Amino acid sequence: MEIARAERASWIQLRRIPGLGPVLLLRLIRAFGSAQAVLEQPVESLRQAGLSAAVAEKVLEGRSPSARKQAEAELDRAEAGGIRVILYNESDYPVNLKSIYAPPPYLYVRGELQAQDRLAVAIVGTRKPSRDGLQMAAQLATGLARRGLTIVSGFARGIDSAAHRSALEAGGRTLAVLGSGLEQCYPPENRPLFEQVPEQGAILSELPLEAPPERKNFPPRNRIIAGLTIGVIVIEAPAKSGALISARAAMEQNREVFAVPGRVQDGRCSGCHQLIKDGAALVENEWDVLQALTTEIEQLSAEIGLAEEAPPPAEPEKVVPALPARAATPARPALTGEEEKLWNTLGGEPMHIDLISRRSGMEIARVSRVLTGLQLKQLVGQSAGMQFYRVSA
Repeated sequence: MEIARAERASWIQLRRIPGLGPVLLLRLIRAFGSAQAVLEQPVESLRQAGLSAAVAEKVLEGRSPSARKQAEAELDRAEAGGIRVILYNESDYPVNLKSIYAPPPYLYVRGELQAQDRLAVAIVGTRKPSRDGLQMAAQLATGLARRGLTIVSGFARGIDSAAHRSALEAGGRTLAVLGSGLEQCYPPENRPLFEQVPEQGAILSELPLEAPPERKNFPPRNRIIAGLTIGVIVIEAPAKSGALISARAAMEQNREVFAVPGRVQDGRCSGCHQLIKDGAALVENEWDVLQALTTEIEQLSAEIGLAEEAPPPAEPEKVVPALPARAATPARPALTGEEEKLWNTLGGEPMHIDLISRRSGMEIARVSRVLTGLQLKQLVGQSAGMQFYRVSA
């Protein structure tokens, strides 16, 4: 079923409302039937659906003519740039991603998503790898791509770029998940790769087209990298590497986690060694990955085969499909004691990290690490500077 353009613009309009997180947005659309219907609700109905008074007021502000014009302009720019806006309730939204907590309500996609992309493995790691690390990324990406697996990564310098490039050179498919909007190519030296990936896969993001590659964007981005896959491989990740956020997301999403060991003296390998201690599978070659994922690969291959043999769909009809009950959002992830403490400290309005530290009684360094985990779980957002706020869930 084809979704009307006006409804697509309404999704964009809703997603731009501060404090309206993915979980609550999808819950509202499920409750009222469409994004446009949500925008038409009075405050009382929004409150009854679970919105706080502050967020309900922001929804009222977000239905203004200027907000509508901004959403339609973004849709115009996407169409002009060959970028699709794929909604959560459309058939070509990635199936794997629907099973995670707080899936993106929609994705901006340049390129093509295919059914075979359910057989995907992420390869992530440091931006400053050794020569051995780059060789391992190339070896794994090449071997897995040649055996029909889609390679997913975050388009960063180092391991990510090596994984994308090797998958393309092997004739396979690759998906690049950006921490910026699709009008931004970051890092800039990856411009050739930025043009090549859509020819054998897709570049995608949940962020507005113009969004810059800010630090706050990357923890939420990493949950998408993990969510698209059936397994995540980490190569050369220091103790504070962003690649470990992808690994933690994979563990929370019940995906397989793999780590490539390295020299004990090399700080770039400390994160991988810790993952192995925590239960990640040690990887030396692509066969280790394929063997561990045999059951998932066989099951998904059978499902994809059945899907390909299905009769062609009827002529598209411009209606708004309801969100399917079977795709209901999973329960909110369990919080640690420290996460619960910061969650209760925060409110709907942005609060500086210094004030969060004082009110919670936790050191700033610790607060920063815990906030990163809450951002990964889509329970906390970040505004300009070191300002954080609680996202309605």
